[in-house]
Amino acid sequence: HTLDQRIGYFLEHRTNFLFDQVDLALHSYRRITVEVAYDTNIQEYMIAEESEKEELESAVSKLLLQKQTQEQGILNISLLEPSGELLYSSFYSRGFIDTDRYGQLIALLKKDPYRLYWSSAYPNPFNRECITLALSVFTMPPSNKAGKCEGYLLLDFDASELNSLLQSFESQGLSRIFLLDETNSPVFPDSIPQWEALPEEATSAILTGKEASGFTLIKKALIDYDMTILTIIPRQEYILERSSILMTFLGIIPVLLLLCFLFSYFSSARLSRSLDSLTRFVRRINSIQFGERFPTEGRDEIEELGNSFNEMLDRLDQLMDQQLEAERQLQNSRLTAKQFELNLLQSQINPHFLYNTLKTIQYMVHVQDPRAEQMIRLLIQLFRAGICRGERLVTVEEELHHITTYLDIQQIRFADKFQVAIEAEPDVRKLYLLKLTLQPIVENAIYHGLELLDRPGHLTIRITAGKDLVVEIEDDGNGMTAEKLADLRQRLTSGESQSIGLLNVHQRIRLHFGEPYGIFIESELHRGTKVTLLFPRIEDPNTITLNGPSLPGNV
Repeated sequence: HTLDQRIGYFLEHRTNFLFDQVDLALHSYRRITVEVAYDTNIQEYMIAEESEKEELESAVSKLLLQKQTQEQGILNISLLEPSGELLYSSFYSRGFIDTDRYGQLIALLKKDPYRLYWSSAYPNPFNRECITLALSVFTMPPSNKAGKCEGYLLLDFDASELNSLLQSFESQGLSRIFLLDETNSPVFPDSIPQWEALPEEATSAILTGKEASGFTLIKKALIDYDMTILTIIPRQEYILERSSILMTFLGIIPVLLLLCFLFSYFSSARLSRSLDSLTRFVRRINSIQFGERFPTEGRDEIEELGNSFNEMLDRLDQLMDQQLEAERQLQNSRLTAKQFELNLLQSQINPHFLYNTLKTIQYMVHVQDPRAEQMIRLLIQLFRAGICRGERLVTVEEELHHITTYLDIQQIRFADKFQVAIEAEPDVRKLYLLKLTLQPIVENAIYHGLELLDRPGHLTIRITAGKDLVVEIEDDGNGMTAEKLADLRQRLTSGESQSIGLLNVHQRIRLHFGEPYGIFIESELHRGTKVTLLFPRIEDPNTITLNGPSLPGNV
């Protein structure tokens, strides 16, 4: 019973799908017909006087040819006068027009001009099966003749698409499907012999709407087209589908029983081997060699028990090396803490700088500064240069290139409020220093020293090298009082400075190279500030061992 229900549901679903396909095709035909009938060129042609029609015929011919080319299903488009005389035909000549077929459709339109009529399928003069659609052409506003019937439009469509849909459905089983007109006659002549050969019981059920014991009828009305799709599914269709499913099911059962037997047999054998192996291992546990363990490859209960034995032996090994392991863990903990400290310091660089730069771009966009796009390009270039590939040391030349890009951004922001001078000999530019250590200092010099000046400022970056590498970043900005300078030096020493950039760079240098390297600050109120960064002289990064880890991810 369940199989019959499922089979019926499947067949009905297949019928509904076919119904949707036929409805879609007919809807497409109807849409094309209405579009052509109320096109501006057709309207003008239909209401024009005889002397004017020749001038408009070129536009009509172009339109109809275009439609016939775009829509492959159109065989011919004809325009007729209210009297039924042919005005224009896109493909047929007058001698090929089926006057009887056209006359029947026009007679129907004269009785009810507001409907769209369809003919049954019939062979055209070129032996192609077609369906003709007929529509009255009314004059549209704003013409003073609006609402008047000016003639008729008849379109011949290739019926092979609809017919192939029906035949493809029938080829899948014993079911039969018919496209019927409003008189319950088949639209396609090829279906008439099958229709007439239906058993009397099926015909009676169709006419009366009652159920037939040997058939299942599915009837779908195409209301807009005065057509009906009728599917007749013989009971034998259900029997064949059900038999196929049952035979498949009966063929699967022996295979499943065999698989169950084989699985049980091999599982039992494997479990027995594991149990014997564990028993032998436990019996010689006192004589096993150091480091030998029970082999565990599966996940059954025996393997879990073997894992417990292995964990016990591992614990014994750990107790034997307890003192050595404790010292090793203490050393690793100290190194891990130092690495976390470095990672924390390095991760502060990017968000701090990005916040200030994006704030600048926001301001420029707000005032609609045309240089905002250039600002964004420079920011992209800056972060592309700052992408880290695991290196901690870069050349002075690379760091200065990074600083130059950053200063280009700030020059746009402050409209060349300050001048920059970079002094570094070519030999010095080949030396190495910690990556991204100069930019935070330059940023502090601009925001805390030069930004609030009421005069042009100067920023000098001077790099020299002797025994050590010395970087001096000096500005002639506001500077600071002696008390504030002393407080800043004390905070850098204690690691509690409120200046994220200065503290970050200072602690990174100290953690990597130790003392006496780091940052040294000199400042005088209203005279400016000089920040000196002291690095060891590094000519080859492979010859030096850094204390800290490499930079994490993207800086």
